[in-house]
Amino acid sequence: EEQRAAAAKLEEGVAARSGGSMNERLRALMEAKRNGSIPGLVGRLGSLGSIAPEYDCAISTACGPLDWIVVRDTAAAQQSVELLRERGLGVATFVVLDKQAHLEKRMAPIETPKGSRRLFDLVDCTDPSHRVAFYFALHDTLVCGDKKLASDVAMGGAKRWRVVTTDGVVINP
Repeated sequence: EEQRAAAAKLEEGVAARSGGSMNERLRALMEAKRNGSIPGLVGRLGSLGSIAPEYDCAISTACGPLDWIVVRDTAAAQQSVELLRERGLGVATFVVLDKQAHLEKRMAPIETPKGSRRLFDLVDCTDPSHRVAFYFALHDTLVCGDKKLASDVAMGGAKRWRVVTTDGVVINP
C-alpha cells in the first residue's frame, strides 16, 4: 500500500514536471484513437469494464492500474509514447494485450475459500478481449464483506491470498 502510494506520488511529480496531467494525456490519446492515428489504442483500463456498485471501493483500492492505458500491441504503445512526448504531456503506463496472452489460461474460474469471491470475476467487459487486461491488474485478488473474514481468508488456509474488503481494506499475503 505504501509502495503504491509512493509510486503514484512519483508518477504525479514526473507528470507535473513534464507539463501534463492524466486528464490531458488521456484526452490526447483518446483523440488519437478517434481519428485513427493510433489504431491499436484501446483505452484507459478503468473505462473498459464495470462492476457492481458494492464492489466499486474494493476494485478502486485493489486495482492500481485502473488509469493505465490498454493497447493491442507494442507498436500502439510506442506510437502513444511518441504522441505524449511530442505534446510534452508526460508519461503513461501501458498494458499490451498481445503480451498478456499467457495469462488467459489462468482466467478460468477458481474455487475460493469461505464464500469470498475473485474480484476479477465480478468485472463485466463489453469486449471479452479486454478481460485479460483486468486479470493482469487483479490476478486472483479475492473480495470479502468485512475485515475479519478477509483476514481469515488471506492468512488462515493452506494457501495465502491477496484479499480486499468491500470497504477498501487490502490484506496482502
